[in-house]
Amino acid sequence: MNTFMKGKQTVKIIAPSVTTGAIGSKITSFAGTPASVLATVQPLSSDRAIAEYGTRADRMKLLILPVGTVIAEGYGVWLAADSTSLPPWRCVFVSAWSTQVEAHIERRDSVA
Repeated sequence: MNTFMKGKQTVKIIAPSVTTGAIGSKITSFAGTPASVLATVQPLSSDRAIAEYGTRADRMKLLILPVGTVIAEGYGVWLAADSTSLPPWRCVFVSAWSTQVEAHIERRDSVA
């Protein structure tokens, strides 16, 4: 059994919309309908992840998604148990492989 088949759950992914405020600040919002995708969600706890992200790795997860899934850095993600209006997770890394797409997501503290 390949890694993608283990422990799948439905996640929702939405692209951000970035606008510029009156004084030049960047404002990120999420509008529209998120895409639902079947994904494997795992803790991001390898030595390499800890070396790369430091203590941030404690609030990060690894998503293994099917080939062709549209996700990029900055995209918002809801996991199956999330019920907030804004996505509590943000994509911080994406790598496309021949059999899957790997994404690292980070939990954000300021969500509505």
